[in-house]
Amino acid sequence: MDAPGKTIVDISYLRLNSYPKRCGYCGGKKKGGARSWGTALEKARVDDYETMMDRGWRRSGTFFYKTDPENSCCQLYTIRLNVNEFLISRKQKKALDKFNRFLNGELEHKVAGSKPEVAEGKKEEKSVAKKYEEALGSIVIKAVLELLLKDKDLLKISKDLAFNEVKAKIRTAKTKNSVHGDFVTNAAIVTYSASKKVSKKEDMTILSSIQKAIINKIEVSCAEQKLKVVASENGFINFTADPEIKAILDKESTSKSKSLAIPNKSESKEELKKSSQEEAKEASRYAKYFKEFVPNKNPNPIHKYTVEIFPAIATEETFELYKAYQAHAHNDQKASMSGFRDFLCESPLYDPNNPEDAKRLPPFKDDISKYKDQGVWPEYLGSYHMYHRIDGRLIGVGVLDFTSAVASSVYFFYDPQYKFLNLGTVGSLREIEYVKRINELHSPNFQYYYLGYYIQDCVKSVYKGQYYPSYLLCPVTYGWVQLEKLKEIIAEKKYVRFADEGIDVIDDMKVGKKNVDEVVGSAKLFKSQQSKGSMPLKALDKDTLAALRILMTKFGKAVLKHLVWTKP
Repeated sequence: MDAPGKTIVDISYLRLNSYPKRCGYCGGKKKGGARSWGTALEKARVDDYETMMDRGWRRSGTFFYKTDPENSCCQLYTIRLNVNEFLISRKQKKALDKFNRFLNGELEHKVAGSKPEVAEGKKEEKSVAKKYEEALGSIVIKAVLELLLKDKDLLKISKDLAFNEVKAKIRTAKTKNSVHGDFVTNAAIVTYSASKKVSKKEDMTILSSIQKAIINKIEVSCAEQKLKVVASENGFINFTADPEIKAILDKESTSKSKSLAIPNKSESKEELKKSSQEEAKEASRYAKYFKEFVPNKNPNPIHKYTVEIFPAIATEETFELYKAYQAHAHNDQKASMSGFRDFLCESPLYDPNNPEDAKRLPPFKDDISKYKDQGVWPEYLGSYHMYHRIDGRLIGVGVLDFTSAVASSVYFFYDPQYKFLNLGTVGSLREIEYVKRINELHSPNFQYYYLGYYIQDCVKSVYKGQYYPSYLLCPVTYGWVQLEKLKEIIAEKKYVRFADEGIDVIDDMKVGKKNVDEVVGSAKLFKSQQSKGSMPLKALDKDTLAALRILMTKFGKAVLKHLVWTKP
């Protein structure tokens, strides 16, 4: 069988919605079971898979399935995001900011094997600057809370505002002077920004009045900390330390600068030059990968973060990470290399523009050294792994399918020791950044980020709706409707038509008896990809042929044109 440019269906693994399975989302608590249509594909064109995703299909390894939300216990709806419309939330910004603070050494969290490590038995001492930041933060937050709690219009936002928005920071060497002082807080500005919109009190809608009120509340406590409070015309509140404290702060600042700037004396000038060139090249490459939503302003972070994209190949390194993640997140102690390979590495997707067509990658390699990083835009579309590393250590892997318009998130797994960094959120945001970057630099058509299925009453899935504005695929018309408009409707009814009644089903999904008869009447069934022997598809037994006829209506007309049938 010669089938270049075709999508090959293995009919040995047919699934119809008439046979319910135990649902992994509700755990069998709801009636009806999980129902879907499905089949294995030996080869699948990326454009065919893109069309199938827009008809509600997903894949797990080489098995492709389309859920039946009308008759299943849980309603699974395909969800996607147009990255050019994406609006990052405050919570998501905080996750990226926390990630950056860890890279900068500002977050105290010991991870086994990471650097810089603290000697066993010793506790890392906080700097005087850090202690003052924490003390000032507590003083200012308390003052803001006292101010907000007196205003009934601000009660609801008081805690969120005070604890998440109010900051007290040491001045950097570039901004520190006699006018600005040694520390600064944004307390008055963020309080003013919030209160002017909702407060009915006149003094709570004037920046200078709020600034003065906060200063009155903190002056005594700051004096006890040997700090003088100074109001700034732009709304900030500055703090100047007494000479004794100031000398310590300056000494710490100088020491930190030297530790960042002075190289290891054992390194030769040539090695240093080479290292510097490599770092500059890597930074340039990273900038091409991502246009960060929350850039790290520190040019010399303590921890080195890198991202690479490789073909979806099972390696010892990725498997060990997957095994640790499964044990931690799903209490799965039996993860195997073969299971990992089948689930997240084996993929029949191929780019028809690839001259080698669907040449399969080796199923297992000890390492990926012989494979080049695919850079900003992979040479060919298909299935890839996005590696996230800190100081060379693999901390997360995103499994992605690339089509001409879509980056489809298949799975993300990470090192449990880095759970505190919210790597699930960080990984998704990096993938969104990546799609947005490709859209800007290489392909205007590449603009969608698919997150799989959305299930509104399932904690494992509902987080996907936080990537705003997301759209759900109407299971009747196959049109896209914004999620925010549907939440109440989905909550009220088990199964919903999203699109307005006046909107028709897309033409591609109007697969009637005539279309199916044409395929059945002309198609052949091959024994394998290598076999030249075949039989007419219509010669199949009655039950199998009936099942195939149903599946054909779920593929759509565009995919039917490329299908070849096999039964090994």
